[in-house]
Amino acid sequence: MKTGDVPIRSSFRYFNRRFRDLDAFKHHLTEEIQRLDIYDESQAADINNISKRHTNNKRERESTTPRLNEAYHDLEKRIENLNYVIRREEKWAAVQESITAATARETAVIDADKGNAASFSQTLAHADKIIRHLQERKAELQAELSAIEPNIIALSNNSDYLSAEG
Repeated sequence: MKTGDVPIRSSFRYFNRRFRDLDAFKHHLTEEIQRLDIYDESQAADINNISKRHTNNKRERESTTPRLNEAYHDLEKRIENLNYVIRREEKWAAVQESITAATARETAVIDADKGNAASFSQTLAHADKIIRHLQERKAELQAELSAIEPNIIALSNNSDYLSAEG
């Protein structure tokens, strides 16, 4: 053997030790890759589940939104109609009040004249009956409006919620 030569046995031990180190490192890398594969599979499953939930929620929103919008517009139309009827009833009430005022003036004239008192009291009773009927009708319409107001508020809240999610 020459100076500087490494004996074959010690070279063999050196390479054998390095080979074991590399083999252990290879084994460690294989385990790490398997762990990452399992993690990737679970992440893929999670992403798939989230995607399915998102698709289901989107379908549900798409199927519910048109019906809610239609119901909301129907309620708006009913409210407009009820408001129109209430305004018309209020106008009739104003007319009845002016009739009542005119009747009161005529009562004074009749009392002054002492004429047709019986005819006037029939007219007055009829006017009072009409006023009572209009007041009852106004109360009924206001009760109907009060009954549908919670639905309007709920539909408005749902519409706000859906447009915020959309």
